[in-house]
Amino acid sequence: MGCPGACPIESPEEAKKIDAELQAEDKPLTPSAKKFMIFLIVLFIFIFLFIVFGISWMYPDQDDSYPTMEYNGFSFEKIGGLWHTKWQNNEQTYIVSLRYNPEEVEDVPVFGTITETFNQHDIYISFDPTADPREFKYTALANSELSLSLVRAFIKKPIAACIKNETVACENRPIVTCETSNKSVIIVAANGDPAVLMKDNCIILKGEGLDILKSTDKLLYTWYRIIHPISIPLEEFVDQAEISE
Repeated sequence: MGCPGACPIESPEEAKKIDAELQAEDKPLTPSAKKFMIFLIVLFIFIFLFIVFGISWMYPDQDDSYPTMEYNGFSFEKIGGLWHTKWQNNEQTYIVSLRYNPEEVEDVPVFGTITETFNQHDIYISFDPTADPREFKYTALANSELSLSLVRAFIKKPIAACIKNETVACENRPIVTCETSNKSVIIVAANGDPAVLMKDNCIILKGEGLDILKSTDKLLYTWYRIIHPISIPLEEFVDQAEISE
């Protein structure tokens, strides 16, 4: 029958055997055993340090601070390459997200004015399909920014259009220019220096590369009444042929 705890030693031989085992346990470790124990200790320390610091090293804390600015009573914060601010219309709050902040587009000139004929539900966003193909990606970005604001904030319907029917891309699109009557049109002309040209029912946005987005953002900030530009008479624009596309 088993005994609780430790059973009593019943013979001298058993006592000697146990004593020998105890003495063997007390013997100093051999050099190879010591190296192995040191290796294990170092390994455990390394694993512990990795658990404590490794995760934070692999996944560093995200910087919660973002560039910010104040402009005309609006607070802006730059996140993900875009400047964001809150804008309210008819008790509805919207998040406005544009590539440039208002200070970065202050110098984009605005020529001319538009009439009430521009305030229609359908807004045609037109471009030149025979322009430099390298500018098309910037034209597409401008169209996206315009369309998003027209739909979400201004409750308008953007319609993709072309100023001429000379490519396959324009076969099934409306052909709309500044000379088209009874239609509100924005022409994205990816050329020249950034500028906003306005006349009657037509707006032309100019600028090469990303500068076309400066003109786009200047127009949108004007519509949001975040920027209040002083309009320059259209007659002072150098190339008058641009407004008769």
